[in-house]
Amino acid sequence: MRYCSTRAGARGRSFRDVLFSGYAPDGGMFMPENIPMLSAETLRSWRSLSYQQLLCEICSLYIPEQEIPRPHLQELIAQALSSFSVPDAVRLVHLKDSLSILELFHGETLAFKDLAMTCTAQFLQYFLRRDGKRATILVGTSGDTGGSAIRSVLGLSEVDIVVVFPRGRVTRVQERQMTTSAADNVHVFAADGTSDDIDVALRKLFADSELVRRHGLMSLNSVNWSRILVQTAHFLFAFLQLSGGEEDPRAELEVLVPTGGAGNITAGCIMKLMGIPLRLVAMVNANDIVHRGVQSGDFSMSDAVKQTLAPAIDIQDPYNMERVFWLLSGRDGVMVKSVCVCVCVCVCSQDPYNMERVFWLLSGRDGVMVKSVCVCVCVCVCVCSQDPYNMERVFWLLSGRDGVMVKSVCVCVCVCVCVCVCVCVCVCSQDPYNMERVFWLLSGRDGVMVKCVCVCVCVCVCVCVCVFTGPV
Repeated sequence: MRYCSTRAGARGRSFRDVLFSGYAPDGGMFMPENIPMLSAETLRSWRSLSYQQLLCEICSLYIPEQEIPRPHLQELIAQALSSFSVPDAVRLVHLKDSLSILELFHGETLAFKDLAMTCTAQFLQYFLRRDGKRATILVGTSGDTGGSAIRSVLGLSEVDIVVVFPRGRVTRVQERQMTTSAADNVHVFAADGTSDDIDVALRKLFADSELVRRHGLMSLNSVNWSRILVQTAHFLFAFLQLSGGEEDPRAELEVLVPTGGAGNITAGCIMKLMGIPLRLVAMVNANDIVHRGVQSGDFSMSDAVKQTLAPAIDIQDPYNMERVFWLLSGRDGVMVKSVCVCVCVCVCSQDPYNMERVFWLLSGRDGVMVKSVCVCVCVCVCVCSQDPYNMERVFWLLSGRDGVMVKSVCVCVCVCVCVCVCVCVCVCSQDPYNMERVFWLLSGRDGVMVKCVCVCVCVCVCVCVCVFTGPV
């Protein structure tokens, strides 16, 4: 099994490579190049397995034996789930009729993220100890992720973890889970703004490849493929427990998934593509970008993140939706990159001043493409603008602050304007004596250029007079 970027800019990566990565080099997110199908025979043989055994089977499909041998994988998963308060880590509770609840909150921080976080931490420790290296984990959190990430790596000598949470936007329990750890490898900070604002800063850090390499930076947010991988198992576990021995593919299991960053529902989509008949329902709060996107195609961000009683899903930037787009497009990285550009336009319409940064991030840090887009935008602005007086500033901003290019454009514009003005003045004006002042203003107060233009205009006027009236 090898991994690729959702934007088609990276392929052939190993599980270890993607485990220790944040975003892919092209700005995309790592996904498996192939999604294995589960046969009816396989499902029948897995029906009697515990959650822990089932998780090991799923992970072995995506983690090659050469990277983590099967016996080691079993040990790592067993160690990861040993701290849960119920024997099998998860528990399925039947309520009434066909309604059931899969309890995923039996980890140490009472968050479902404990399942994937503890396993991912064990995978990290395995590789770091084998290779004799260290890593620094950067985590931005809207609530649950921070405490869960801290507990998963608490006291590990090979890892330092830095957690940043939005001040005043997490519950008191969540904040204390993060801030009361006395372990030497845990560092926690509160930041102004929302969790989406924190993600912007973290993405900038991960975009610096030299910084990432020098400090061994990595992420434990759901941008990390390992977390998505582990989360696929509880969808399969629920299906096998509730299918009642039926292999009828029409017997869909409807699963309601609370959705913030969309990592959990991405795992459900993967399991659906593996052949499990799931009907996935994304549940959101007032921060409803996923709901609007699915129902009406409106994927624009609201003016601000709304603070609710469910801070873990108070998110306006569901970054894992890029993975969902990639899966539903037939793993078409080129199309996903195009979709990201379209989303970029939607985002920019709410805050156009950061447009260039957004273009740069979503283009996979492609400065040449961004410059080309900016030139096109610049032309459109100049042609369509109702307020041309700030045209030079617009040119300067959209050109990447390239003063030489702006001056060249201004000269071209000035010449065109001057010729047009000259013709109009010569033909229609009743007061041509102020023409030179107009030239001077439009040229950016460049007296030398105005003198040259005046000479050219004079020659043109003389030629025109000679043509139309004969030599004087």
